[in-house]
Amino acid sequence: MPSHTVTMEVEVLITTTDEGERGIDRFVGLDEEAARAIGYTPGCTKDQVLEALAWGAVMLGQRDACRDGWADLDPESISTDPIDAREL
Repeated sequence: MPSHTVTMEVEVLITTTDEGERGIDRFVGLDEEAARAIGYTPGCTKDQVLEALAWGAVMLGQRDACRDGWADLDPESISTDPIDAREL
């Protein structure tokens, strides 16, 4: 059976409320012990946390904050929407 691989660049729009921003910020700069307690990567920058949210939107189809790790947030506090895809 044939298989094909296509490489594209995908742009994801992440929209947040104030609550969503606070939710994102709690994952920024975690020390190793705190990160291990919640199963997250220690020392992440805000850009890295946003990249993780974008990855979830593209690879897992996650579109709001009501999922593992963000379940205590209002679902509308973080929304992720792929808005463009183009060839590299």
